Amino acid sequence: MDLGSATHVASPLDQTLVEALSELSRSDVEILRLVHWEQLSRAEIASMLRLSIGTVNVRYHRATQRLEDALRRRGHTFAKAVSHTKENQ
Repeated sequence: MDLGSATHVASPLDQTLVEALSELSRSDVEILRLVHWEQLSRAEIASMLRLSIGTVNVRYHRATQRLEDALRRRGHTFAKAVSHTKENQ
């Protein structure tokens, strides 16, 4: 996911989310994108990435923890950011 290609950031929370995501590894961003924005199942992601479902679950959990930490440093939470993003899709 190329975070630099965003042409429009609709709100301060959107900007915060982009900044927080930019701190994460490419694999963290990928798993979060597949789950939250592409809305793929863990089984679909496992098949696509040729990983076990257990590995997908672990990677997702770790990515959400790292994103939560990055958002907290900016005064937001993961739940708030994800629900805001889903509202604006």
